[in-house]
Amino acid sequence: MKYNGTRWNLSDYDGIEAELRRTGPNEWFKFVFDQEFSYEKQFRAPSDFGTVRFPFTEMKAYHWGKPVDNAPPLNKSNLDFGIQVYGGVFERFKQSGPGSLQINWVRAYKSHH
Repeated sequence: MKYNGTRWNLSDYDGIEAELRRTGPNEWFKFVFDQEFSYEKQFRAPSDFGTVRFPFTEMKAYHWGKPVDNAPPLNKSNLDFGIQVYGGVFERFKQSGPGSLQINWVRAYKSHH
């Protein structure tokens, strides 16, 4: 799933959170920001609705599924996002069978430092 709406300036925020759940056998997904590289955070989706956080500091740069060393930091001022099933070519586990990811909402959050 890729969000192609308005791009967001989230410079003042610490991350994204979403209330979601999965159905089917695929437990692992990744939250993706597309920029010069793909900035990703893998996560295990709950089978019951729950809130999952994606801190910007934990987003890692990838290019064609492989980690990129020394990539520039995520540009939080011009963001869109996507969510994909995780697993496959470069992973020990593979995607299999039908399933879905149900999302109630997605929003930016600020941590209380």
